[in-house]
Amino acid sequence: LCKPRDMPLDPIVSLSVALAEGPGSFAFFLGSGASRDAGVPTGAEVYWRAVGELYRLETGTNDTPEDASLTEWLKDTDRAELGYSGVLGLLTPDQATRREYLARNFEGMEPAATHDRLAELASRGLARVFITTNFDRLLEHALQSRGIEPVVVTCDADLQVAPTREHASCYVLKPHGDYLQQTIRNTPAELA
Repeated sequence: LCKPRDMPLDPIVSLSVALAEGPGSFAFFLGSGASRDAGVPTGAEVYWRAVGELYRLETGTNDTPEDASLTEWLKDTDRAELGYSGVLGLLTPDQATRREYLARNFEGMEPAATHDRLAELASRGLARVFITTNFDRLLEHALQSRGIEPVVVTCDADLQVAPTREHASCYVLKPHGDYLQQTIRNTPAELA
């Protein structure tokens, strides 16, 4: 049976065909959801936990209200526009303290199904570049468990000494840095 020309190709089928026709020519862009099944909180979850912690510090209470009440508290304190970077900036005064604050979310975590599937794609030569905003090292661990030693780039200095993509089996680019290094970047000044 032929598919009528006016019906779009299923996106999964389209991606599968593209991967088969050009193995290794695709990059994956990963956000905090990629590590969620490993138990690492998403950026939104880190944000709400941090807002709750800020609330407890400023109000002197041990109780944290629901997100809706925290939203009202942010409005009442003229911080309705306070985003992830802003709340971390208020809660943690410097880069080292932010790194330490966030590190507790990653310690003891193991790669999960998402990381394993991405590592499988790399081991089959279907993907060679991963760009991740995640600070954790779960993808790197999953790749290493399959015998792949990725070139990890967390800062300009790493990029200057890294082999070219054509001469590396796998690249992991971390524009926001890595939680075990001082390269972790959260605030606008750090990201600049």
